[in-house]
Amino acid sequence: MPGALRSEIVITYDSPMGLMVNYHGKAQWSNLEASYDNWLANREPPLFGSEPDARVWALATAANDPASFPILDIGAGTGRNTLPLARRGHPLDAVQLSSQFAETIRQQAGREALAVRVIQRDVFTTSDDLRRDYRLILLSEVAPNVCC
Repeated sequence: MPGALRSEIVITYDSPMGLMVNYHGKAQWSNLEASYDNWLANREPPLFGSEPDARVWALATAANDPASFPILDIGAGTGRNTLPLARRGHPLDAVQLSSQFAETIRQQAGREALAVRVIQRDVFTTSDDLRRDYRLILLSEVAPNVCC
């Protein structure tokens, strides 16, 4: 779904006097990365929560040897799941469309010397650069972005 556009209709109104109401409608389009960048610019961290997803954490911590349990995090956001799992010792590939989100993960992983490979692209364009031995693949809170 490369270049997929999101659209919204923004309706504003004003009531200058009495019972009269003026409505104004405006259509807006943006691609997914631009939507994320705008979202990032207008929100305060933590953007996706401060703890990893409980079910993801439970599945990953069931692995006795994290180093032999590689994980793919699709739509990794700013690393809510990626970074804690990498701290545990899992090799992580994080695929993230937004360049700003991808850079956030890269910087944090670099500061902590974590085994995280950040792949900044649309996950649906190719799978050639992905491993074939993932033990866990995450697609957490991403489904609305791949729908219809």
